[in-house]
Amino acid sequence: MKRYIALLILLTGCKSVEKQSYNKRLNGDLSVETVVNIPYQEMGWSDEEAATYLIDKFTYGETPELKKNVLQMGVNAWLSQQLNPTENLDFKANLENRFPVTGLSMQEIAETYPGLIVTLKTIAVNSRINGLEGLGGQINFNEMFGTTLRHVQNVDKIWFYEMQNGELLEKPMKQLKLGNFMDLMYQMSAQKMYRATHSKNQLEEKLVDFWFNHFNVSITRINDVATNVLSYEQDAIRPYILGNFKNMLEATAQHPAMLTYLDNTISNASKEAPTLSKSDSEHKKMNSRQKPGINENYARELLELHTLGVDGGYTQKDIEEVARILTGWKTSPLLYPIPDKLKAFVKSRATNDGISKIDNGFYFDASRHDSGSKVVLGKTYPANQGISEGIVLFEQLVNHPSTAKHISKKMATYFVDDKPDSKLIQHMEQAFIKSNGNLKLTLKSMLESPEFWNEKYKKAKAKSPFEFVVSTLRKCDAQITDFTKILQWSSKMGQPLYAFQPPTGYPTYQAFWLNEAAIAQRIKFSYLLSQNKIDGVELPNQITNQQILATQFVSPEFQKR
Repeated sequence: MKRYIALLILLTGCKSVEKQSYNKRLNGDLSVETVVNIPYQEMGWSDEEAATYLIDKFTYGETPELKKNVLQMGVNAWLSQQLNPTENLDFKANLENRFPVTGLSMQEIAETYPGLIVTLKTIAVNSRINGLEGLGGQINFNEMFGTTLRHVQNVDKIWFYEMQNGELLEKPMKQLKLGNFMDLMYQMSAQKMYRATHSKNQLEEKLVDFWFNHFNVSITRINDVATNVLSYEQDAIRPYILGNFKNMLEATAQHPAMLTYLDNTISNASKEAPTLSKSDSEHKKMNSRQKPGINENYARELLELHTLGVDGGYTQKDIEEVARILTGWKTSPLLYPIPDKLKAFVKSRATNDGISKIDNGFYFDASRHDSGSKVVLGKTYPANQGISEGIVLFEQLVNHPSTAKHISKKMATYFVDDKPDSKLIQHMEQAFIKSNGNLKLTLKSMLESPEFWNEKYKKAKAKSPFEFVVSTLRKCDAQITDFTKILQWSSKMGQPLYAFQPPTGYPTYQAFWLNEAAIAQRIKFSYLLSQNKIDGVELPNQITNQQILATQFVSPEFQKR
């Protein structure tokens, strides 16, 4: 059994949060409801103008009834409701009925829908330990890998064994009851579009989109990241969008998708560095494929993209010290579909030093953690602190003024304008600092700032392809029976979901989205949709003037929000 341990670590070269009440999950540290009092009337706006503006900025577009509902409720009351969302149990039931993967935990998803390389290694491990039938031959992995990526990008739901050169996978996959990885990829993208189109909690969906993009991971890492992307959004992003920024920072840092995507799972103490524990012979076997030495990828993006910003005042030495603090933070070797008796053996060996720990998808390996002292941005971290110094690091970064500025500017740029007013950003910075990084209060300060209500910000932001597609569906109250074609159209316009490879996430500025080729695709899509000619999408019978509808969709105004 022992010789299979290294194989498990190879799988992890690539935390399911406990179920909580909806309000607690989304409201984070705020124990009371947050009420807004926006100054639109003082700025000379009518109720209808304010409603239209807020729908543009904080929803995926108008529906036949939305503006009327906002005006009946009152603009302030509607906005307060969006900032304090409550769960619609019927909506949740419909969501899980249509997309069952949304009801699964991280562990259940990882065990049921492994990617290609994990599937192959799972078959190998189980055939040797449990005597199940193996492949019975060889397959061309490189060829299948390229084919898999193309199928994912095309939103195909084909099984691995239905692909060219994949026939040998059918019998062992069925024996092990492994699910269709491609169907996981489809359901993940489809549920995002379903939520954006139909959820009453529109601000929640916009914020999930914003924060996923901020802490971007990508399904283009098809072998080691893609399987965990849905749980990343559900467990590390969605619960924290209206809570404290530090909680989201910690959740993303400890999630297998991020640990693998930015390579922290292979970041280890150098040969010369002290560690919290010494590996015994079994632990060494288990980590035989892990080379000593830090990997700076996550540390660099943590400072540059996630917190301080590119001009945040850090140095290369700070990046190296942050990387040292986070050595030993890894993906759990127990996350994958392996025999239970092997899991028990691995867990006992992985944590037998009494310091290392496995928490859902996160593994802290004390024998790979640099336990020496460090200095980050002038703050000294004493030796022998272990995992706790990473938590202290996050607190230091959240409380740094550069983080308040970076996060505030990025939020304002996403919601308001490509070049938002500096005074607006300053209001948000102050709220972020005063509340110790509370995201709901930071957003509230933006809404209540007079600068937000400047007429020049009407229709100031270009819709991304995803926003454009969803806004057309909402506008004509379309019903979607199959999301394949509609997701393909988002890709044709330049935005395959969850598939932006760089850690920056998709850009949000106009020039990136509204180029000549993309506009041509939007025009073609608009006319096909208006004529009810997109498979899987059905328009209501009362829509009779398709020409007017198409013309509205291709208008310059409809491309903006």
